[in-house]
Amino acid sequence: MTDELTPSIEQAAKRAFIEHSGKVLSEALSFLGSSDDCSRNTLEGIARVLHLVKGGAAFLKYREIVTISENLEQFIRKGLVAPSRDLPERTKERVRYLADKIGELCEEI
Repeated sequence: MTDELTPSIEQAAKRAFIEHSGKVLSEALSFLGSSDDCSRNTLEGIARVLHLVKGGAAFLKYREIVTISENLEQFIRKGLVAPSRDLPERTKERVRYLADKIGELCEEI
């Protein structure tokens, strides 16, 4: 019986990860889209979202998602990205790419 439950629990966890990650990344994109400028607080909030996505991906062994999330998070946290007028668009492109990669995971389930 345990062997039968494990795959369904794993699938449920994967579905929850994909759904939640898609939602928070969509919210981040929405917030970036409503701002002409990006503050350090905005960047820090996006870095926290990326950190959470990275953790969920690591738990589920989605290595590519971990790498993408980690690279973008570190890029922001290390101050390589300074608040600027074109930052929202550049950051949106990267977050969109990550969201697309997570969306592709639906095909695996």
